[in-house]
Amino acid sequence: MINQQQKAKQDEKFIYFTSIASTVSGILTKFLVHPLDTLKNKLQVSTLRLDSNNITRHFFKEITVQTWKQEGIKGFYKGVGISAIGSAPAFSLFMTSYEYTKQVISKKQIFEGQNFIKHMICGFNAELVSCVLWLPVDVLKQRLQVQSNLGLYQYKNSLDAFQKIVQSEGFFALYRGFGATLISFGTSVAIYFASYEKLKEIYIKDPKNIGFWQSFFLAAMAGCFSGFLCNPLFMAKLRLQVQQNQLNSFGYHNVFHGIAQIYKKEGFYSFFKGMVPKLIQNTPQKALSMSITEFIRKQLFYFDEKVQQKH
Repeated sequence: MINQQQKAKQDEKFIYFTSIASTVSGILTKFLVHPLDTLKNKLQVSTLRLDSNNITRHFFKEITVQTWKQEGIKGFYKGVGISAIGSAPAFSLFMTSYEYTKQVISKKQIFEGQNFIKHMICGFNAELVSCVLWLPVDVLKQRLQVQSNLGLYQYKNSLDAFQKIVQSEGFFALYRGFGATLISFGTSVAIYFASYEKLKEIYIKDPKNIGFWQSFFLAAMAGCFSGFLCNPLFMAKLRLQVQQNQLNSFGYHNVFHGIAQIYKKEGFYSFFKGMVPKLIQNTPQKALSMSITEFIRKQLFYFDEKVQQKH
């Protein structure tokens, strides 16, 4: 009975420390990778048809130069305020939901020996829960990032964007693409966590005591893999969120309609638009967010142990 109580207390402490660590990690990571996220989104809203001969010409070099000339350094950081502020509670909710779900379903015999599936379910559920905070932040950030490319609206800052979207399109416009977000991010996160946990099982002797750089490189590998597989979903999701309605801009009805339209009008290779900045942004973002979270959580347990020893 005492052991069960101690384990329950340890589990609660693990969730609490995860919440603190992921809050700090969410803010730091967003500031570091935001310029790459901006370039990726600018590329993915471009409707220029690509083929095997010109696909490399439209990667991030041209859009980087264009952004610098037209908008200056501020152009790379549009939407960073709402992104960083929103990422603190959102990423915290995301990570704590993942760890809590993992604790709950680990007790179910049906998932015994099915770690890959278990971690996919935990990752998808974490995205489902955190979408309540993620999605409005994502919509505001993305519209600020690509407004100079689309020319559909002109927002001064995050607050101005929020007010104008709610006034002209209604509050639920902030949740536009909810289904697409669940499909794209949910699938990506499920693959990411399942891959990351599997890599830990393979390469780390004690997964609970993983080092910073070990976590960094394994998370980078998992992030690269999930980002590559899900890029078409992210493209359709992004375009759904930045369009004002089905008659204005892209005219997508849902994520699957969007994917079909991209293939029909822009060709197969257009699914790889923004792939380079996507991987350059997504890989370090996943690596940093996970390694910082693991590192801070580990330090919190270390300090907590020292305090317990003094008492």
